[in-house]
Amino acid sequence: MSSDALAEPVVVPDQRTSRVTLAELRTTRQRRRLGDTDWYDIAYRVYLFALVGLAVVVWVSEAIDGVIGDGIDTDVLLERGPALIGLLVVAAVALGLRSGADGGPIAIEVADIRHVLLAPISRRSVMLRPIGQRLRAAAFAIGLGGAVLGQLIATEVEGSRTAWAAACGAYGAIVGVTFVATAVIAHSLRIPRWLATMLAAAALTWQSAVAWGIWNDETTGLARVAPGNLGGRLALWGISQRPIDVIAIVIALAMAGTALVLGGRLRVEALARRGELVSQLRFAATVQDLRTVVQLRRQLRSETLRTRPW
Repeated sequence: MSSDALAEPVVVPDQRTSRVTLAELRTTRQRRRLGDTDWYDIAYRVYLFALVGLAVVVWVSEAIDGVIGDGIDTDVLLERGPALIGLLVVAAVALGLRSGADGGPIAIEVADIRHVLLAPISRRSVMLRPIGQRLRAAAFAIGLGGAVLGQLIATEVEGSRTAWAAACGAYGAIVGVTFVATAVIAHSLRIPRWLATMLAAAALTWQSAVAWGIWNDETTGLARVAPGNLGGRLALWGISQRPIDVIAIVIALAMAGTALVLGGRLRVEALARRGELVSQLRFAATVQDLRTVVQLRRQLRSETLRTRPW
């Protein structure tokens, strides 16, 4: 081979052409995948989802029946509720930190990693769709559960069903977005596991201490301030609304935007390893092999990323 042949420049397509090609590939792949799906499988999944959802709704309805209306009045709920409800928001942040430090929360197929992420195209453009889908799925799933819970709460306290459903649905969506966005940011910033554990424990301790002090009327003033209070207060918009609580929505949207911007920094090694294990995990769950599911989940949880990425 001559030296002139070795010196020939490599032609790299422009980013616009690459994005169009990527969109066409994904559209074709989705069409073929949906074409191979049997309608019976879809109907069976819908049936299982409806059955489990109905059982959960009935159980929650019986659990909260008479608890809020008889034990706690509206003023007490507005005073003590935000700090307690905010614990779920802080828990989402804590779980997101741990998931991101372990290489989560995105899991894509190995074929996408080998043929798309390693292609001459912006990695952030490739990861926008998986991250956006994960944000959307988490917001929809938890938001739907929150809206149903709001309908049940409306039967116990003052406020319309529509207001409670909207408030609790927005709160659930914030929790879902917060978890996924925190995990992506932690993964992108290469936060080590020990630091993620410390930050998660500190946030949970702070919110729990404030909630305990408010519940027992032992704190006043700034001692009642905690990171999850605004999000918890948003869930009570079925009773009263405060403009300042919108800050919780703004923060969640800002975190989601940051996660999308930093999506190109996700480590290929973690995505590849997680994609392989998640594929095996889904297959084991499909054939109802509980032992394999537990082992793969344990292996996925115990993965340790190298300090220097590929």
